[in-house]
Amino acid sequence: MKNKLNQIIKHIKEIEKQLKIIKNYVKYNIKNRRGIKVNQNIKNNNEQVNVFDVVNYLLKHFDADKYKITNMKINKLLYYIQGHYIAKYNKPLFLEPIEAWMFGPVIPHIYGEFFNFVNNPIPNNYICEGKTGNEINQEIQEFIKKTLNNYINLSSYDLSVKTHNEKTWGNAYNPRKKWKNNIITPQSLKEFFAKEQKEENKHESK
Repeated sequence: MKNKLNQIIKHIKEIEKQLKIIKNYVKYNIKNRRGIKVNQNIKNNNEQVNVFDVVNYLLKHFDADKYKITNMKINKLLYYIQGHYIAKYNKPLFLEPIEAWMFGPVIPHIYGEFFNFVNNPIPNNYICEGKTGNEINQEIQEFIKKTLNNYINLSSYDLSVKTHNEKTWGNAYNPRKKWKNNIITPQSLKEFFAKEQKEENKHESK
């Protein structure tokens, strides 16, 4: 019993240590990245949207309180949107990189944007300043709605656990890097979600 208690205490201390590392890393990224939120290659493209445009769309069309759209959850939803989009169209919806962090896939710019909300739902009237202003066309809107049917009702915790069981996160995550440059590549997203979609199509055809 005593050994088990010591193990639990040791585990809690390790989690606290890791959370401190995350907090310091996020603070660094907020300070150094907020001024360069919009990828310049995207900003100069009249048709391409960026991740902030997608976030603004999500907050506008999905009730944040009903679906408990927190910082953690919105990062996971963006990961699934990007993964399925790459698998279907062979190109990313947005160019901002997704990183493998302790609690699953994260887009650092987005995590920094909503850092102050902690675990509270993000208000639907929140508008990201880093948006391009480009409209998300009807085809992409329908794609997002269809994709999120499988994920929007899951909690932040459930989504985090789900991503931990997927190769995209597992192959990219390296705690020794302290959450720096653990990139989940577009190629790994394409390969994983192409298989997922193939399995879904099999079930639908039965």
